Amino acid sequence: MMWMHLLPALVGLWLMASPAVLDYADPARANDRIIGPIVASLAIIAIWEIARPLRWLNVILGAWLLIAPWLLGHTSDAQWNSLVA
Repeated sequence: MMWMHLLPALVGLWLMASPAVLDYADPARANDRIIGPIVASLAIIAIWEIARPLRWLNVILGAWLLIAPWLLGHTSDAQWNSLVA
């Protein structure tokens, strides 16, 4: 079930690219460009058995992605992107 470990890495890569693809501005752009690499890095590191507990940090980052649109005042595209990711 390697895909379950790679899916969060792909979400992190999407978060890094989405500001350019969806063309939204700060603070959503800055948020996604900070959270994206962290999510991708943690997901890739957590592939190895010894580092599996790190994946729980992605749960915290996922919770941040759910509340960030309201705290940071995202636009509609950025809000939906954050909620889906």
